Amino acid sequence: MKAAPSESQFQLTRHGVEFAVLKHGLRVECVILLEALQQCFWLDLPARDERIRQCFVDGYARIRAVAERKSLVVSSDTIRLTPADFLRK
Repeated sequence: MKAAPSESQFQLTRHGVEFAVLKHGLRVECVILLEALQQCFWLDLPARDERIRQCFVDGYARIRAVAERKSLVVSSDTIRLTPADFLRK
């Protein structure tokens, strides 16, 4: 399992948390929407920035794994993670 990201590796926005993953050595920009953190990672909204950060860090392994898998099937260099991306298929 990869280590949790440092604060310099992600950024909070009005819509969610921005971070990046690598796809074939290239950087792919990602954002997990607050709605996904709320529905899939137990974030109660409205939430303070510290709580959003902690929720993201706590779920980072799963979030990163989903982002990496999604990056392999979409041709875009940006990825939006929604609650639907975390449904078990």
